[in-house]
Amino acid sequence: MFNNYYLIILREQIIVSAIISTQIIPSYRCLSIHELFNQNLSHRHLLRRIKYYQIPCQKRFDLVCFYDDIHLCLCDAFRRSNCFEFDHNMTYDCRGYNLCENGVQCFEDSRKRPTSAVCVCQDCYYGSRCQFSTKGSILSLDTIFGYQIRPNVDITRQSYVVKIVLFVTMFIFILGIINSLLSFLIFQRENSRTVGCGIYLFVSSITSIIMLCIFMVKVWFLLMLQIGSIKSHVFTSLQCISIDFLLRLLLSSNDWFYAWVAVERAVNIFQGNTF
Repeated sequence: MFNNYYLIILREQIIVSAIISTQIIPSYRCLSIHELFNQNLSHRHLLRRIKYYQIPCQKRFDLVCFYDDIHLCLCDAFRRSNCFEFDHNMTYDCRGYNLCENGVQCFEDSRKRPTSAVCVCQDCYYGSRCQFSTKGSILSLDTIFGYQIRPNVDITRQSYVVKIVLFVTMFIFILGIINSLLSFLIFQRENSRTVGCGIYLFVSSITSIIMLCIFMVKVWFLLMLQIGSIKSHVFTSLQCISIDFLLRLLLSSNDWFYAWVAVERAVNIFQGNTF
């Protein structure tokens, strides 16, 4: 039975990062030598048949690759066959040291002395190790922003979506800090805290500053984690527990402060009092 190998893209020069969009079509399939040669030639010993491996690429201009039991051959731009040894029983688990999560495949840059490994994430999984998932998730920073970040690619080569999100985040952070500082300067005066509203808004200005700073840490931490600058699993687990918890706590606290301000104002209006 023949294996289904497809060559979807072929490059002569190394490109570190690029966005590639293509489709798998029948003409990209790598044919077996049993489909290219007759039975007499395909069953010869490797040393006796390999000299004929230049013929398929020269005669069939639609052929991109073919294979035998040991080799995988590519047809280059000059219609020459370039063959290399290929393990048809490869497990794609980085020789048992698979750091990828959620059962995805792991690829190394070299079989003998690998220096780096890449995880190929399935749909709905993302991250340098495919450790994050959007399945069953609500709208959050991790699922919306993190899914757009390309792993192992620095900030300058990220997509425009990532750069726009970072710019908008910085803009919101600056405006929020200015607003919270002005609120803090106003409600730190004793005469503005003679009623409960002033106390609530004063505390809310402090929690807003802390929340905005933690939010910026969260954004940049997510970016560094996705591009591979942070690889500590323990550190990642701690930030998921601490940063996310603090953001939810501070956000809920601010909602309660504003709710109490609204309650106090409603009570004063009902009683006919004025500030």
